[in-house]
Formats: sequence, structure tokens, C-alpha cells
Amino acid sequence: MDKNGGLSRKEQIERDLQTIARLQNRVKQNRAKEKERERKARTKRLIELGAIVESRLSEQAVAVFRVMPKQRLKRFEEYLLENLSTFGLERLEQELIAEQGQEKEKKVAPKTEHDT
Repeated sequence: MDKNGGLSRKEQIERDLQTIARLQNRVKQNRAKEKERERKARTKRLIELGAIVESRLSEQAVAVFRVMPKQRLKRFEEYLLENLSTFGLERLEQELIAEQGQEKEKKVAPKTEHDT
């Protein structure tokens, strides 16, 4: 401490270095949390995509995807992207919505006279 009761220069420097270290640690923790959040979001997307693929394709088709070389998948992706306008993305989305509506109707059994 100096004469006036404040911190000496050395003490101020030490305090500032501790503050810097504490803030650097906080930044490191926040970055780790952000990476974890991104990893969880990616995992969720992959699970959802896997569920979609599994529900739309036969077991044999899924098995083919599992063993298909990456280069073939890239060519398949290029084919899909090149022909996107031919496939009509909007039409495909509408078909998906209609299909989901039909699935919901199947799950909700219609009431019959015997149910009441």
C-alpha cells in the first residue's frame, strides 16, 4: 500500500493481471459452452435427418447408403441439386405436408356408433 492507503503500482498490476486471467477463463468457458450448444444442435439435426431417411426408404436402401462411397453420395447430391427445379421443391414440400396429414388421420381412429 502507498502512503494514501491505496494500492501500490505492483499491487495494481497484480490485481489487473488476476482480473485479466479471470476474464480469459470466462471467455474460454463461454466458448466451450457455445461449442457444446452447436454440437448438440448438430446431433439433433443428424438424428432428425436419419429419422426422415429411415422413414422414407426401405431397409435395403438404407443399407446401401451405409456402404455407399462418399464420392457416389457427392454425385447423388449434385444430381439432386441440378434437378431440383425438375423435382419441384414446392411440390415435394406439399406432398410431405399431405402425407403427414394422412398419417395423423390414420393415428386418430374414426368414431363409430359402437364407440358412443
